[in-house]
Amino acid sequence: MKKTLLLSTISSTFLTIIILSFLGFKASSKSQILNTSEIGSILVWPGKASEIPSGWVLCDGRDLLKRDYSKLYSKLSTLWNTDEGTSKDFFRVPDLRGVFVRGVNGSRKDKYRDEALKNRKRLAVSSSYGTNDPGSFQIDWFEEHNHGGGNHDHGDGSHIHGISTFDGDASGNETGSDSGNKYARRVGQKTHYSGRIIERSGNIIDKSGGNETRPKNAYVHFIVFTGVN
Repeated sequence: MKKTLLLSTISSTFLTIIILSFLGFKASSKSQILNTSEIGSILVWPGKASEIPSGWVLCDGRDLLKRDYSKLYSKLSTLWNTDEGTSKDFFRVPDLRGVFVRGVNGSRKDKYRDEALKNRKRLAVSSSYGTNDPGSFQIDWFEEHNHGGGNHDHGDGSHIHGISTFDGDASGNETGSDSGNKYARRVGQKTHYSGRIIERSGNIIDKSGGNETRPKNAYVHFIVFTGVN
């Protein structure tokens, strides 16, 4: 009886140690994954900005001192710099607030290529990098298309005029007498207009939509690994 109880206690203790060890390894693995990511790696963070893991910063275009973040600077260099006040001692992390990310076109030439590559822009005018490098931006756009409708016809507006006729003296007055009194009366047709009224017909295309072209979306934070805790 005592032997059975002892074996049961040992088994339970051993199982507890295994479970705790597994849970500890799992937690450690998560931490290790976050803290051993490649410097410059970007991840999606679905939580609050105030709870971003140590070693990571928001992709919000902030300035970082080259001396303090030398490893990250060696990866990013000035790819994401702008013309707005970044001194030579600092560099900027990517600013991905409010934008969608897109793979660099590179040498792609098929139907999936970036058709507007030449219209991309860098936020630093004097940058040594081009539009086909990371850090270039593009405004929203809508692919060229046609609208139906809008055709219309006009009536011909044809018309005729009546012609005035008179019977009477040379001045166009009918003359005569009534009980010895002379009278004059102007006679004839009134000139009039006839024809169809010209009317507009067709479809009027009204403006509709919002301030940008976008798909359905959900907010998250983009964070970049600095390697500095």
